[in-house]
Amino acid sequence: MTAPQGSQQPELLTSKEVARHLRLPQSIVYHLAKTGQLPGFQMGRSWRFPRTEIERLIDTPFVGAPTVLVVDDEEMIRQLLHEALTQAGCAVSTAASVDEALAETRQHRFDALLIDLALGSGSGIELIEELEDEYSLRQMAIITGRPDLLEAAPLLERGPLTVIRKPFAPSQVVACIEQLVGRPLSAQRANASGAPNLTPGT
Repeated sequence: MTAPQGSQQPELLTSKEVARHLRLPQSIVYHLAKTGQLPGFQMGRSWRFPRTEIERLIDTPFVGAPTVLVVDDEEMIRQLLHEALTQAGCAVSTAASVDEALAETRQHRFDALLIDLALGSGSGIELIEELEDEYSLRQMAIITGRPDLLEAAPLLERGPLTVIRKPFAPSQVVACIEQLVGRPLSAQRANASGAPNLTPGT
């Protein structure tokens, strides 16, 4: 979409303002704008959105990209998962710790969460237990490079909790997200043969 022409310009919103209006993470606003799912245009490196068109969407059930929160203390894993899931059609946010993840979930609602068991000084189990009042276990998957799941045994007994073992290919993660959100992703799946396996930390 190109910038509107004419002497009377409509009032424009920034991506941050749109995120607040639609109650979406700002990263998701960028994704939806780039894929043509939000009415907007670029001005240099920034996006602008006509206020009147955005306000029409406020009370409309918004069906867009599945929103995913990736929680892992390894930067490389976060980056690779972000890239693979974005290419597959997801809108992805990341967190490196329990505190960062809780801050993200207080601000935004996610369709699926990928949580590493080992989070530096924190624990993925601790995070899942904190989130159980807001999210069902069916919306979460744990990532682990450990040979056993003794730490997660109490959670696994309470309900279905998906486990992704390191190393894994991006296509496995995409398939996992499809299972968690209950629908196929719109974009092409990440190609396991063309992308590196994600190797374990802990």
